[in-house]
Amino acid sequence: MSVAEERIRAVEARIVKNDFETAVAFDTDGNVVFEKIGVHNEVDFTPEDLKKLTGRIVTHNHPFEKTTEVFGVKGTSSFSSNDLRTALKVGITETRMVVGDERYLFRWNNPDEELALDFLDEIFDLENVYELKIADAELELATVLDEFDINPCPRTQLDVDRVLTEYYQMRKDQYDHINELIYNNQQIGYTLRKECTQ
Repeated sequence: MSVAEERIRAVEARIVKNDFETAVAFDTDGNVVFEKIGVHNEVDFTPEDLKKLTGRIVTHNHPFEKTTEVFGVKGTSSFSSNDLRTALKVGITETRMVVGDERYLFRWNNPDEELALDFLDEIFDLENVYELKIADAELELATVLDEFDINPCPRTQLDVDRVLTEYYQMRKDQYDHINELIYNNQQIGYTLRKECTQ
């Protein structure tokens, strides 16, 4: 392993523990040249920030929903359409993401831009389909939690457990579906690798 890779992995080992997203850009020697803290599910880049990412290796974390393990659904994640669109738009050399014990590495390889944008739109549409389903599940979860607060009995606890399990399974299905789409379209002009960080 190169010194640059060791440096990047050391930063990833730090940020993967955060419960908010953090993006870090590196030069080819693995030196940090930019770091920005975001909120739970995104880092908001200014136009000036984006200029600092061009030609860089950029990693970020996706906060891990540890609760999923309690309900028997292993947490996972995927690159978002926004992650990949930003990489294409600003010319990021390699986009990386860490979550739980997983590391994903993505590189655009001179893709046909029209095909790439269509592909990103397809991911975006898929994200929206799942987000609508997840919003419905969150409403149902709020309802059963309210019922449990009023009447904390075994029946309402079972309802809470059922809805939480369904919610986390839906999240997992979303990530699996998007990952499958990304893995199966590499002919567009990109490479994707998944590694275990343990």
